[in-house]
Amino acid sequence: MTMDLESSITIAIDFGTSHSGWALPTVGLEGVIKRRQLSEIGANMTVKTSWPGADEPYPKTLSAVLYDHDKSPVARGNEALKTMLATNDATHTLIRRVKLLLAEDRKHHDPNMERLGLQAVDVIGDFLSFLVHDIEQHLAQAGWGSVNRSKLTWCMTVPARWSEAAKQTMRKASFMAEMIPSIDSPQLKFCVEPEAALFNVALTSGYLKPGSRALVLDMGGGTVDLAAFEIEACETSWHKLQLSEITSTDGHTTGSTYFDEAFVQFVRKLVGEDAYDKTVAKYPVVADHLHQQWVKVKHAFSGDADDTIIIPLDARLMTAIPKTTLMELVRSKALDHKTRELRFTGQTVIDCFNTVFPAISKIARDMINKSTVFRRGVHGRIPGHEKYVTGTGAGQRIRVFFPIIKIGDELPLNAPLRKFLHPSGPSQTMVEFTLYASRAPEVPRFVDETCKVMAKVQYKCNMTPRLYEMGTMLPIDFSFSDSSIMLRAFDPTNKNAEYRQICPFNPFAQPGLDGF
Repeated sequence: MTMDLESSITIAIDFGTSHSGWALPTVGLEGVIKRRQLSEIGANMTVKTSWPGADEPYPKTLSAVLYDHDKSPVARGNEALKTMLATNDATHTLIRRVKLLLAEDRKHHDPNMERLGLQAVDVIGDFLSFLVHDIEQHLAQAGWGSVNRSKLTWCMTVPARWSEAAKQTMRKASFMAEMIPSIDSPQLKFCVEPEAALFNVALTSGYLKPGSRALVLDMGGGTVDLAAFEIEACETSWHKLQLSEITSTDGHTTGSTYFDEAFVQFVRKLVGEDAYDKTVAKYPVVADHLHQQWVKVKHAFSGDADDTIIIPLDARLMTAIPKTTLMELVRSKALDHKTRELRFTGQTVIDCFNTVFPAISKIARDMINKSTVFRRGVHGRIPGHEKYVTGTGAGQRIRVFFPIIKIGDELPLNAPLRKFLHPSGPSQTMVEFTLYASRAPEVPRFVDETCKVMAKVQYKCNMTPRLYEMGTMLPIDFSFSDSSIMLRAFDPTNKNAEYRQICPFNPFAQPGLDGF
């Protein structure tokens, strides 16, 4: 059957730091949505999984372009790396992870790009043209007939913290790839990556309902994004799914790319930084070979610090290692001279990972802290407020949202709830916890004039690096009654000394009083 693109078709592109892919709807998707059969959405989407140069099916291909000596692209995606490894010479240059050059919180440069005189927009444009060609081939084979690009709408995912300048670079690259007729064309739309993830969960899982809150942690190859949302409407139609941000998005330029970089630095220090740098500058493929071996180690790593890890070194790198360094590596059995195998333990893999994880953990904690100015519960109905308290009598349960507490917890009255706070650092000397209520019809993003302090607990503590490394947490108990709120904080750095604060008014159970 042949189908004509008489109406617009939307194609999704996930352009990632390390890998990229695309997806598009099948003919039956519109009917699935109209019939409200959301569980069948996935079955009516085509996702590219069979990529040239791939060893096995995977929904993405490598975000890479291979150039020859005159800056002409000769291969893209997985085939770019495969061709580079096969040629094993210095006449070709592999460019990847170019997306990092658009990040503004960390400065990046690519010596290979600088040597070829290429800009980020050039490489991205060359890579996107490859995706466009692949998509058009698929449409033709699927029976769509001749593809009119004016009928195509592109939805491209971008990191939450990308600047308008970065998005403009993507528009220029898309124009260079002939995806759109002009740089400002409405045919190209951007979707923030955490929102895309949440939309998928909201539409297909049934877990999220109106009033639900979610913290989305999107960990990619080069960026980690966090966003906190509330579901305002989630009817069985894409057009009626509405989200609101609880607080501004956050993120950091980090991820698996920096995990890889930590391993490269490990090898550089082991064999000699000067020897490594000069070898890679002369033979870029040496770094590509090393990266491929490292990827295999990452995927197979069991997590055991005592594992023995073996990675073969390129002969050209072996030759460049200073004699005294080589002798020491052989003596310590870190290197087998005959097999050129580098040997280390799983602890090295863990150490490399730990150069990345603390930053991700901090971003998550900070986002939780930012998302914690919580909404007051309402019993009955007050003009301008939604009803968030349900049930009556002894079984009454109140839904409230606490600082650094899992969003959406339902708290029974007169039953203590214990939560744990993360210490701010290994030298913390003061703990302060403030409980707010807000009369705003929408969730405040910051403490503003709608917020009222209900209770505050403050005490001096004696946190030490040792206690901090042990994962010591700061416990606090909450007790809600019809007429009061009690906070009980405990200091684990001082024999669990107890500090209490009582608020003689509970706006979550007694609305309309005291200005609430």
